[in-house]
Amino acid sequence: MKGIGEMIFTIIIMLILIGATFEDLRKKSIPIILVGMAGLVSVICVGLNLYLGNNILPDTMLSFLPGLAIIGIAYSTKQAIGFGDGLMICSIAPVFGTENLVTGVFLAFLFSSVVSIVLFILRKATRKTQIPFLPFITLGMGVVACAQI
Repeated sequence: MKGIGEMIFTIIIMLILIGATFEDLRKKSIPIILVGMAGLVSVICVGLNLYLGNNILPDTMLSFLPGLAIIGIAYSTKQAIGFGDGLMICSIAPVFGTENLVTGVFLAFLFSSVVSIVLFILRKATRKTQIPFLPFITLGMGVVACAQI
């Protein structure tokens, strides 16, 4: 499914990400209902693609790896990065696909590193300061979405 259908799913996911970002900034947690909504949109997207005869299952399965890696990192670091971030990445994975998701997550790490360094230099943060990661995921995926237009 290319074109307008793909754009609609991307816009819906971006709106969910924006809403989750505001919650993450405000409460430092990602509402499970928004993760579930993103997952539902992804399931509908995959189902529609399969109905239309697009063989996207290999890419869909592969697209879960970055989110699962983040969940593994969250577990091994006692949530230095949160489980919610990994769950949200898994939830949006099928809509963006593996290549776009990896690019977006890479950009998220890049943006968060730059912001962290700037905050550290300005002495607004220490090594122990926790910064929500979902805003950077949203920014990275937004850059990827805009690059596809």
